[in-house]
Amino acid sequence: MNKYRFKTEKEFIKEYGDNWRRENPIFWNTEMDYLLGTPFKITVIEGKIEYHIRRLGTIGDLWIISIHHLKKDTPTYNKRKFIYE
Repeated sequence: MNKYRFKTEKEFIKEYGDNWRRENPIFWNTEMDYLLGTPFKITVIEGKIEYHIRRLGTIGDLWIISIHHLKKDTPTYNKRKFIYE
């Protein structure tokens, strides 16, 4: 299973420019900024484009998360080399 995370603001700007909130395929609401760079906790299904998330504690507030908002999460650590004598 591949793990995904939300892109960071820097990644969005690199891909879509300074007006990234409106230029990416699905609008990014400023209230969603707290998600930037955080893990996406829903299992991503290959080929599925959109995921709908209802905000907790609100009524009728639905966010659409696009695969364009996500990036495969790759570990940032280096594997250790063990030398046996």
